[in-house]
Amino acid sequence: MAAVASRALSAIALAITLLPAPAAAVDQCMECRAVVRFRGCARPAEGKPVFQGRVLRADAFGCSEALSLEVVHAAELGLPARIQVALGACSLWDGRSGDVIDVAVEEPLSPQSGLYTLACRSW
Repeated sequence: MAAVASRALSAIALAITLLPAPAAAVDQCMECRAVVRFRGCARPAEGKPVFQGRVLRADAFGCSEALSLEVVHAAELGLPARIQVALGACSLWDGRSGDVIDVAVEEPLSPQSGLYTLACRSW
């Protein structure tokens, strides 16, 4: 009797491992109807100052990209010398490393991480 129960349990476990993963676990990114090609901040969010940064690189970040920037005159702005800026969903970097761009950011997501959210209106 115990052997039959053990085989049944093994068969159930095998069937569960062979089932496809739920769709939600496969892809959490939303489908974009349009993609913003970010080259700089022409329209900052209200109350957010614009500063300049030199693009060091762009990296994949979740469903979008994050720019690593060297902040121009960082000490005067009260910002770290280097920060990362998450562009947000449906936004991609459309420039080159070394470009100096205008940027506006929200407060850092974490003071220790140096990761900021872009505060520019795209539409």
